[in-house]
Amino acid sequence: MKNDLLRRLLAGLAAGDSLGSTSEFVAQREVPGVYHRMKGQGWPFKQVGGGHAGWNPGDPTDDTEMAFCMVRSFVRRGRFDPQDVAQEFVSWMRNGPIDIGTTTLRTLLACEGKDNYWEGGLHFWRENPRYAANGSLMRNGIVPGMAENLEDAFSFTLKQGMITHYAPLPQICCLAQTYLIWNLLKDKKLQEDWVESFEVEIDEYFQEIRDAEIRDWFDNVGENDAYRRSLEKFRETDWEIEQFDPFSIDYERGIGYCLLTLKIAIWGLHWSLEPRAREPPEGFPPEVFEAEGPARLAWVAMIGHDSDTYAAVAGALIAAAHPELPTGFISGLKALEHFDQLVKRSE
Repeated sequence: MKNDLLRRLLAGLAAGDSLGSTSEFVAQREVPGVYHRMKGQGWPFKQVGGGHAGWNPGDPTDDTEMAFCMVRSFVRRGRFDPQDVAQEFVSWMRNGPIDIGTTTLRTLLACEGKDNYWEGGLHFWRENPRYAANGSLMRNGIVPGMAENLEDAFSFTLKQGMITHYAPLPQICCLAQTYLIWNLLKDKKLQEDWVESFEVEIDEYFQEIRDAEIRDWFDNVGENDAYRRSLEKFRETDWEIEQFDPFSIDYERGIGYCLLTLKIAIWGLHWSLEPRAREPPEGFPPEVFEAEGPARLAWVAMIGHDSDTYAAVAGALIAAAHPELPTGFISGLKALEHFDQLVKRSE
């Protein structure tokens, strides 16, 4: 049963990642042109590849590859082991991935061969305390599938984040995604007051930390009020998703910012659950915005810029909220083929 849930979340993450890879690094105003070139192949409702790296249909980018590192460790070890996850990340880095973020590369080089999986992340955060990239959020969507309860899900989330993105704001964003996925798997709803209830949950979690490594992280990011300031920034963000429009904001700054990424992902989730239609953005193809339900993950791929990560984060949320994704989203996904082979070998 645990493998079924992991596969479901991996499917959502990988589907969004691969759909978004077609428009990754494309300025939003140019995405309609990508659509007109690719619509004959089925994009954005089918995996077609292309993009800046010339992907094959269903290929994973670094988002899915790093998520799969965690999955591979979990299936092999039978539990979440952050030290083993870190070594999986390092091995992946050493194999020369096409895509790897600057923060991820620097932190993995720093943690290579170290006894403590979090040393690279801590060192980078000490040097760059305000850096808040989305590199841990992009792979986090499968983490709730490894946990037996929300406390463990929070702990696993924090530990995988500590490897590369130790800073409190990326960690809070990852915790928020984990919280949403956990609740979506239970009742399939996006509660209007989710921010308030999420804060209650993490406050209770941090008031009684049972894990020494999490305690050390919390003490470190508590220095100079870094955690408090980050939580305030999260709280002060306008989470009125109904009013949010990712097609009318300036992406010249903060394209890979963790808060923006999470907000776009929740926007995608919201519209996947919303029965109402949405007017297409000016200049965008109306037929794409006639999609309904989980097929609206395609809308996130139309955003451009860091679209593979926006859609990977949204995809895991949408997969948690909907029992099935459209066939075109998951057909040919390399990550699912590798997952099935991995599980079969482990049986």
